[in-house]
Amino acid sequence: MPKRKRSHDRNHDDESEGFAKDFDENMDDEIEDEIEDEDYESDDEDEDLDDDADDLDDEIDEDEDEAIEAESKTVTPDDAVEFHDGKLWFRVEGPYVVVGITHAALDELGEVKDLELPSEGDDFTKDDILCEISGSDGSIKVYSPASGFVADLNSTLSDNPSLIEEDPFDEGWLVKLEIEDSTELKEHY
Repeated sequence: MPKRKRSHDRNHDDESEGFAKDFDENMDDEIEDEIEDEDYESDDEDEDLDDDADDLDDEIDEDEDEAIEAESKTVTPDDAVEFHDGKLWFRVEGPYVVVGITHAALDELGEVKDLELPSEGDDFTKDDILCEISGSDGSIKVYSPASGFVADLNSTLSDNPSLIEEDPFDEGWLVKLEIEDSTELKEHY
């Protein structure tokens, strides 16, 4: 009987081995299928992530381009000094001071509608109102950065005030003053 038991054990062992082998093979197949599915899903997710990353890169590039463009429009040239809360600028040219408005002032004004310039030879003391500009969204008073008299006016602005909007630092300057005391300008630096 012990031999028979062994044979029965052997049969049982053979059955167990067969079952284990089938189980292992089935599990291997299931695992491989899951890995393939995950790889497929992972590829899709990678493509989605790549697309998202490309979209984000495009947005960043556009934002950077807009920022550079905006900066180039809003930066005061090196030779100009901003004053009166960054709304006005002046530039020293020998004994003269050229005065104008900045992009910050233009943002408040909107479209330039009207311009009241002083007359040549008019005297002004520091902080006097030189002129006033009216726009579609408001108006701006332009103050004198130092005492002096009006040596020149940008007369082209009378016929074409939009030059102020197009090029406020060069073609759109307002008044050229001959100043009496350049030390009055020091507080603006």
